Amino acid sequence: MESLGPRLRELREARGLSQRELADLAGIDVMQVNRYERGMHLPSLETTVKLARLFEVPTDELLGTSSARSKPAEIRNIKLQQRFRILDKLPRADQDVVLQLVDAVIARRRLSSVLEGPDEE
Repeated sequence: MESLGPRLRELREARGLSQRELADLAGIDVMQVNRYERGMHLPSLETTVKLARLFEVPTDELLGTSSARSKPAEIRNIKLQQRFRILDKLPRADQDVVLQLVDAVIARRRLSSVLEGPDEE
């Protein structure tokens, strides 16, 4: 299981998360995330399952015992992904309100981009 650390870092970075953000999402100390990534400690079974669920990968992939790799997440931002799951269960009228808000933010961003030039991300 020596590959847990590098795999955890790879998954975290692919989602654009800092170690602090991952720690907050997983409910663990940021230093534990650091220790896991450096191979100094292994997470408990409970934490391993929690991390695998956060990244939506099987535990064997997280632990590095499987050579198969899951396809990259379509939505990189885990918080956004969690919110969309919740929104998907809301009544249609509530979903429509959220879609209007999202559409407004996207339209504002596009307008800003046209007026100011493209963003450098």
